[in-house]
Amino acid sequence: MKRNKWSFEIKASLEAVDALASQIFRMVASEKSNELGFKVGLIIIEVCSNIVRHGYNKKNDEKIYIDLEYLDESVLLTITDNAPPFNPLIARPPDLNDINSLEKGGMGIYLIKQFAQQINYKFKDNQNILTILV
Repeated sequence: MKRNKWSFEIKASLEAVDALASQIFRMVASEKSNELGFKVGLIIIEVCSNIVRHGYNKKNDEKIYIDLEYLDESVLLTITDNAPPFNPLIARPPDLNDINSLEKGGMGIYLIKQFAQQINYKFKDNQNILTILV
């Protein structure tokens, strides 16, 4: 039987995020498609780098937990952290009509929402739990 679920635990560092995103991109691209691998890898980079920078304020002693599951032609990601509560679903979307108002690096949540079929957030047991169907 082919494996369809994986769990990863990484140190909350940008280097660890990049390494995991590359690994998962290659895995999903070889099993599913390059397009899906790209989307999943980009979502992991955006969500996890936001956790490192804003949630943990670059404290490298923290952890991020990522569960990945294949569902037919989709991928279900669950990303969990112990940072203060943050619901990305309520983040204000950028004004794409005013290029001058766009903040540097402020497109991540917007891109995640564009690539995801469904996103759910909850804060439970002092953990942010973000579930994304790609």
